[in-house]
Amino acid sequence: STNTQSHPGGAWEGTGGGERARVTTEVILRGEPYALVIVEKASSPDNLFLADYLNYLAELFKAQEKYAEAEPFYERVLANAEKAAGRDSDFISLPLYKLTLLYQSQGKYGQAEPLSLRLLAIRENTLGPHHPDVAQRLNELAVVYRGLGKFAEAEPLSERAPRRHGHRCRTQHRAARS
Repeated sequence: STNTQSHPGGAWEGTGGGERARVTTEVILRGEPYALVIVEKASSPDNLFLADYLNYLAELFKAQEKYAEAEPFYERVLANAEKAAGRDSDFISLPLYKLTLLYQSQGKYGQAEPLSLRLLAIRENTLGPHHPDVAQRLNELAVVYRGLGKFAEAEPLSERAPRRHGHRCRTQHRAARS
């Protein structure tokens, strides 16, 4: 039997596609190539519905450890987000992060490095240097540098990250006690 529920990611509703934008869950889960064609025809290239679907396919392939199949979908999501919001917008942080993690999981540290640097710069600019998310990005960049054998660059990042996180926590703790 065919189940016509909305996409599990949730962006199917309210994106202007209505019934045109519905694709069966069974087709999505099988990863049928024609499902993407249907979604692309039902959506404009910058539509959130299409971005959500591309991300869903990328996540599906990644979960199956089909990294080569996931990569072009993550790249398209990032390209669409950059087109919609700009290369330095915080809006692209999540797709940038996911592509970085995919590269890391494949040992493609050379490809992950510029993305990690860019993500760190965006998050630091958006959140400030003492935010816990910035500390996490520093740690992830240190992992990339270690993967590249750049131990001299990795060590200071690992040392800076906990201090940044700790500084934020102490500041919040002091404010809470006042």
